[in-house]
Amino acid sequence: MIRHRVMLGLSFMVLVTVIPAEATGRYFGLFVGIDHYAAGYASSLPSCVNDAKGMRAYLSADNNRWSISRMTLYTDQTATKRAIRTHLTDLASETTAGDTVLYYQSSHGGQVSGTDSFLFTYDQNYYDWELAQDLAAFSSGVTIIIIIDACHSGGMFMQGQSATGGREWNFAANTMARMAHVEQAEGGLSKGESIGWITSSRYDELSWAYFPYSVFTGYAIEGLVEGDANLDGSVSFMEVFDYAAPRASADTRPSQTAKVFNQTVLSTTIARSVASDVISIADAVDAMNLSWTTGGSADWFGQAATTYDGEDAARSGYIRHDQQSWMQTTVTGPGTIRFWWKVSSEAGYDWLDFFIGNDLQDAISGAVDWEHRSFDVPAGTHTLKWQYAKDYSVTHGADSGWVDQIAWFPASAMYPSGGEVISDRRPAFTWTAIHGATWYQLILHRNGVAYQKDWVNTTTWIPDGDLPGGDYQWWVRAWGQPLGNMWSSEAMFSIPADVPGIPTPTGPLGTQALGERRPVFGWDVDGGAAEWMQILLWRDGSVYLSQWFTAGAMWMPSADLPAGHYEWWVRGWNSDGLGDWSDLAAAFEIPAMHPDPIVQIGPEGQQEGHNLDFRWEKDARATWYQLWVSRPLGGAWHNQWYGMSGSGEAVVPLDHHPGGASSWSVRGWGPDGMGEWSTMDFDTAGPEPAKPTLIAPVGETGSPVMLAYESARAEWFRVVVMLGGTVVHDDWTRDTTVDLGAVPAGSYAWWVLAANDAARAWSDRGDFEVDILR
Repeated sequence: MIRHRVMLGLSFMVLVTVIPAEATGRYFGLFVGIDHYAAGYASSLPSCVNDAKGMRAYLSADNNRWSISRMTLYTDQTATKRAIRTHLTDLASETTAGDTVLYYQSSHGGQVSGTDSFLFTYDQNYYDWELAQDLAAFSSGVTIIIIIDACHSGGMFMQGQSATGGREWNFAANTMARMAHVEQAEGGLSKGESIGWITSSRYDELSWAYFPYSVFTGYAIEGLVEGDANLDGSVSFMEVFDYAAPRASADTRPSQTAKVFNQTVLSTTIARSVASDVISIADAVDAMNLSWTTGGSADWFGQAATTYDGEDAARSGYIRHDQQSWMQTTVTGPGTIRFWWKVSSEAGYDWLDFFIGNDLQDAISGAVDWEHRSFDVPAGTHTLKWQYAKDYSVTHGADSGWVDQIAWFPASAMYPSGGEVISDRRPAFTWTAIHGATWYQLILHRNGVAYQKDWVNTTTWIPDGDLPGGDYQWWVRAWGQPLGNMWSSEAMFSIPADVPGIPTPTGPLGTQALGERRPVFGWDVDGGAAEWMQILLWRDGSVYLSQWFTAGAMWMPSADLPAGHYEWWVRGWNSDGLGDWSDLAAAFEIPAMHPDPIVQIGPEGQQEGHNLDFRWEKDARATWYQLWVSRPLGGAWHNQWYGMSGSGEAVVPLDHHPGGASSWSVRGWGPDGMGEWSTMDFDTAGPEPAKPTLIAPVGETGSPVMLAYESARAEWFRVVVMLGGTVVHDDWTRDTTVDLGAVPAGSYAWWVLAANDAARAWSDRGDFEVDILR
């Protein structure tokens, strides 16, 4: 299906962030999208506001990094230059190393005489040297990532000249050079080495806009969800680029080629977590045997960003002033309740409280890291409640409370039995029975991270599948009424790891020309068996594809590979971990095959009627065709791309050609590039205009002079007036009168040329005499 692109806009994103992959500071965002500008300043764009809103929404889905309350949105009239620069200045003052600031802008952009480049705000140009000043104001130690989705400065680049004849839009280079100059003048350190760039196309290409998002931005948003190539649970900005770049290129005709600079920064900056499992309160606080409810102005929820045990914890819901968020459960005493908690709030005013029944047992406020608490619960049934409550004003810190590892201990104890070292991949876990217990939960950690949990009603548990290699710790707890919840002590064992061996590529090997566009990649593997394989392809020195697939000894691409020089590596993965990449890159060549000149069938020569079928023979190397049809008097009457593949005849019906001598041209495009134009002439002659009749003036006349004439079927008139041997008037008009105004005395000659799309016709000569005395 053909997707019709619309006009292009410039979108631009600046991210200021710390390099470590784990989020350690606060995240702030400024999102700018401008579709409509101040009157007379710039043309409207179709998808910039959607681009800004989409990036904001998809990033905010990762609430471990992004809080919607810290993600400001400016669109159209609110996105003034003053508002944007003021907000960046405020953020520079508020943030320190460890914080993250995202500035995303989607708008036009341009340059001045090839020297100064700029972004459009709603009302003024935002120059590269001004952005350089604003970025230089941020604290040292931060990293700046800039993403630009635009075709050579939003269509404003060297208008009227060919792309190859113009200057490059050096927004990135200009900004970096100017920022270094600012920092040097202020005695600071250069941040040039900490800036990474992504551009959606080269300076001499188009970047296509589409609905609801621009093409590259749309795939970048998909990459935030689907782009976790290394399966580490998060997406870096380099992974976003690797996901979006080939898809945007494949989805545009002519194609756009995304570019990167400083891949180290892009690879080490995380854009978004892709974990999607919903964590229940019971699972988050490790108390599955207790029944939980949550409420208030917002519910508590399970999350994995801030925990005590490195697995998960419960966090209070987002609330405003004078609101509360609580969770609670019911136990039957006597016994002991133990838990870990922390809070980040306005000290002395916003509190994390713990209640037994209606009695407040303890409360913490301010910046309190994980602390352990233990309380005795008397006999009888009691409600245990954790509540985060805010006063009437001020927000500070993360404005939340957290609780982890809630354990209910009735007045008894239990211990596991069995050995400490187990070599079997499916060991039998056993423990002593506890009187009154109806259920047991086994919790298994591997290499210090939670690996598996399971509830059973026996004192033996066997895993469903083989356990991967690693160091293990495990606990078991019993539950029953009135027993409640009891933990055992810890037991440990280890299983040797057996990761996949190093693959040895078997083909394609060596530097060779392959006529096959979908070669079969093969390899041999010695060592541990793999469950998944990853193949990495480089094309002409850049990453072309990184793909995971079910383990095997071969892989074939799902689509034809474009021409180029390829290198490739492969590695395996199993539950014990990642194997090493194949040692040496295998290389091969795919020669370029451009479409041949297209064989045109017709129309050619004289045609009857104005509804025409344009026909040509399809080329085996072409998947898209550009059809160009001229107007009789010059210029394009039709210019459109058509997606077609296979063999046979291509037919494009077009109606209502204006008539007259014309030409049509067609050329093909394939994965390797563009073919040459083929051209054919045709003529659909229409009714010619009648010979013009000169009405007035005739003979002697006074000044001023009004000319009048007529011609049937004429759309335009060229009026030529001469005094002696000098032309005093020569102009085109659609009117049948021309006011010459006051003219000097003398003898005048004049003619009228009538024209339409089919032909032209001159009048006979007309003469008149101007006598000023009259």
